[in-house]
Amino acid sequence: KALVVDVGLKKQYNRGFIGNVDLAAGSKSRYSASLFSMLYSKSSRLTLTGIMNNVNVGHTPGEDGALGELPDAGGGKQSTRQLGINYRYEGKDEDSYFSSDNNIGYTDNDQRSRVNTQTFLTGGDYFHLSSSSNRSRLTDFSTSQSVGFHPRNQIIDLTASISHTAGKSFDSMLSGQFNEKPWATSVLDSLFLPLASARLMRAAINRQRNEMMSRSNSTNYNFTFADRIAFGKDANQNMTSVTGEVSYGRSETNRFGRNSVDYLGTSPSQDRRAEYVSEPAHNYNLALNVEYSRLLNRDSDEVNTIFVRPYVRINQSYEAADNARYRLDRLADYSETAYPLGVLPSTRNALLSVIDATNSYRSRRHVTSSFTGMKFNYTHGDGTSRPQYSAQLNAPVQFKRESISYDRDGHYYRKRNSVLFNPTMTFTYENTDSTGTRYASLTYGTSQSESDLSTLLAIRDDSNPLVVTLGNPNLKKSRDHQVNFMVSSFSTAHQLFTNAELSYHITRNAIATSVLYDKATGKTTTQQVNINGNWGASGNCGLSVPLDKNQHLSLQEELACDYNRSVDLTSVSGLVPEKSKVNNWDLQNTLKLVWQLGDRIRLNYTTNVAYQRATGNREDFTTVSAWRYNFGVNGNITLPWNFEVTTDLTNYNRRGYNDSQMNTSEVIWNLRLTKKLLKDNLTLSLDGFDLLGQLNNTTFVLDTQGRTETWTSSIPRYLMLHVSYKFHK
Repeated sequence: KALVVDVGLKKQYNRGFIGNVDLAAGSKSRYSASLFSMLYSKSSRLTLTGIMNNVNVGHTPGEDGALGELPDAGGGKQSTRQLGINYRYEGKDEDSYFSSDNNIGYTDNDQRSRVNTQTFLTGGDYFHLSSSSNRSRLTDFSTSQSVGFHPRNQIIDLTASISHTAGKSFDSMLSGQFNEKPWATSVLDSLFLPLASARLMRAAINRQRNEMMSRSNSTNYNFTFADRIAFGKDANQNMTSVTGEVSYGRSETNRFGRNSVDYLGTSPSQDRRAEYVSEPAHNYNLALNVEYSRLLNRDSDEVNTIFVRPYVRINQSYEAADNARYRLDRLADYSETAYPLGVLPSTRNALLSVIDATNSYRSRRHVTSSFTGMKFNYTHGDGTSRPQYSAQLNAPVQFKRESISYDRDGHYYRKRNSVLFNPTMTFTYENTDSTGTRYASLTYGTSQSESDLSTLLAIRDDSNPLVVTLGNPNLKKSRDHQVNFMVSSFSTAHQLFTNAELSYHITRNAIATSVLYDKATGKTTTQQVNINGNWGASGNCGLSVPLDKNQHLSLQEELACDYNRSVDLTSVSGLVPEKSKVNNWDLQNTLKLVWQLGDRIRLNYTTNVAYQRATGNREDFTTVSAWRYNFGVNGNITLPWNFEVTTDLTNYNRRGYNDSQMNTSEVIWNLRLTKKLLKDNLTLSLDGFDLLGQLNNTTFVLDTQGRTETWTSSIPRYLMLHVSYKFHK
């Protein structure tokens, strides 16, 4: 039987005010301030939230763990400011309401990165080093107004929202391509010296220097509505839902850039460009969705049911985009002194005289699509007094009609009519009783995808002097098949949870990027093509169990293995094209011990070992073996006199990286000491972030075309003192 407890608050508790304030300052000019406050009554509440810090934290105050949370490692050095004002009024029930959400924010990010790339090629791999810095500032504003009604057998929701963003950024980059493995990342700086060594110049194919400044802004308007209508005596068994959306957006981006390329091969040459690019765009979208739901009980206990939901969805969208590119270096009076970044010629005629017609374009795109289908669910049993078996089927059919009108040194027009069928079937078993829970599921799904219509145009884009992009009018649809099987169980007597999962996927006519390399200049020509032979399988298993009678000590273990066979088309100018087949293995094991003694002590010991291995079909393919492993402890301890210590100490290790500077071991230690006063309303805390000063943010990516190792700047170690106060009236 279903029992209901009706809780009624006393009148004096129906109205009040709560607040949470945190102020902090620290070394290395670190600072933080956050606010959460709410004035509430029986039927309404007004909330004010605010954030200001330069420690890479962007959580909303009032969320779990948001106030004073230690930052993460990467993403550069970011300053954040956010302010939110939210109001909600509730009527007689939760479906009758008015809500207003208003937010404004500002972020300032300063980021540096180094990238080391190895590209797998027939006849010998080639290598790329780059060093870049980026400074970006972004201001955003959003407001959303929602209202809900509940007239008799209907639930109606209406929402109108507006958002606006404006930003600017400055980027600079040095890069070099090499026909042999660079002996150190520092050779990139040496490559740009006037007296670079002869050995370095022989190894280098080209060197490139980029500077870019951009300004952008966008505004979006959105309106949605939903109406759910119940029929008959039981509203849960017979219902129609109608939802719709109308949206419009407009944006504009202006970019200024200087690009310098020196080709260092047997025939040295230079390419100097100064560009201005204007990219205005606007779009709209209309959508309507109608669903009918019917629940059929096939017995009096309601444990044998059929649920059907036929639906129809209609969507229409339009997108207009312009890209006007101008070569300022072709102006008669051009010089870097006369035209620094951000400066245009004084007359429009002078600007129009240097338009890059080959790489400027005007695009107009229409898409109309409709979905029709049926969701079907059959359930037998309730999962408690008797096992529950269920089967779900979703069979959507999409009819899609799209067209594009494209002007780029000539007029192009293309239209496409498509029918896409993407069904999914799931079978599940579940049984819960006094001994525990058993669960199993089997899912099969298949989906079709198409390339973007613009890639079917026979166009050539060489706006980047080192990368030429070609269209392919002969691209076909791709189809992906996926199978997933999962089992899990929980034993009440032993508090033992176990789970295992297997999955398999294969893609027919996968849309991949073919790459043609010119080893003499470092130029690449790319084009999307269809390729077969891509498939993968994965499996994982895990368990969680207490190790002692009182359940103070518990063990969590998870083992995962992922295999992907990737096929790509890479070739070298002058050689016969060859498919590149790479077998990529990724194994990970995580072991965690948790010791908890009431509310006073909680300690976690965690080890994680990850191994990635790649082998290829080419004779000159260099096998990749890379390890990442770490181990550490974290937790919190409550001490006498209302002191609390929270800490994490982790040792990170990397081996097998292409760049020896990334084969590192780092010990990262974060610490927080907290003292609570005034009946726990006042909190003093001292944060120590990266106390040993060894933080290094590095990522590793491996695919069919090569391997990429990236280092990103992070915030420096610091100490910070927090003063937090919470109150409730």
